[in-house]
Amino acid sequence: MRRGLEAIVADSGTHEVQFVASSAAELFSILEERRLTGEALPDVVILDIFIPYEDGLAVLSRLAQEFPTVAPFVITDSNDPAHMRLAFAHGARAYALRDVSASVITGALEALPINRHFVGPVMVGHLIRAFVTEQRQPGNVLTEREQDVLRLAAQRLSNREIAKSLSITENTVKTHLRHASEKLGAKTRHEAVSFAIETGMILEPRLTPLTKAVSRNHDSSQLSEDTPPERATASGS
Repeated sequence: MRRGLEAIVADSGTHEVQFVASSAAELFSILEERRLTGEALPDVVILDIFIPYEDGLAVLSRLAQEFPTVAPFVITDSNDPAHMRLAFAHGARAYALRDVSASVITGALEALPINRHFVGPVMVGHLIRAFVTEQRQPGNVLTEREQDVLRLAAQRLSNREIAKSLSITENTVKTHLRHASEKLGAKTRHEAVSFAIETGMILEPRLTPLTKAVSRNHDSSQLSEDTPPERATASGS
C-alpha cells in the first residue's frame, strides 16, 4: 500500500511525498521540526484511523488543532459510515477506501489544499444510506469526553491511567463512565464499551499501515530504494 500510494502521488505530476512516519509521535515530531525551522509543511497527511497501538481519532483532532493548514486524508479499509462520521467529526478532510482508483486519490489531493472536503465515490452511497436510516436517539449521543473515556477503556486502561491520559481525576472518569453507561443502557463498563464499538460511537483498537505526508511538488532528491521507509522522501515527475 505504501509503495502504491507513493507511485500514485509521484505520477500525479503535481504533488510529492515529503516523508513517511511510522508512528503518530514521529509524525508530530517531524511537523513540529518543520514549523520551527520554517520548512514548508505538507498540504495533506494521508493516514488510517486505525493506527498501530494508538488512537487515530486523537491524531486527527491533534492535527486539526495544532496544524490546521495540513489536511488529513483518511484512506482505510473500513466502509462503515460510522467510522467515516467519526473521522470527519475529529478533523478529517477526506475519506476514501484503499481500493479506490488513482484518479480518486489525485482528485482528493487537488481538492484539499483549496479548503474542500472529499468523500470517495463508494462512501458517498454509504453516507447517504446511513443518514436516511439513522436510528440513534438524541438522548443516547455521548459527549466528546464520554467518547474519549470509552475509547481509552476499550484499550484496557485502568481508571487511573485514563485519568492521567486525559488530565482529569479518577472520580471524573468514573462519572463519565457512569453517564455513558446510563445513556447506552449498559450495566457494566464492558457492556458500555462493547455497545459503543458495535454502534460505531468509538473505534475498536486494531493495527494499520504507516502514515504519509504529501504536498505539491518542490525540488527534492529522488527516492532511493535504500531509503528507510520511516524517512523516505519522494519527488514527482
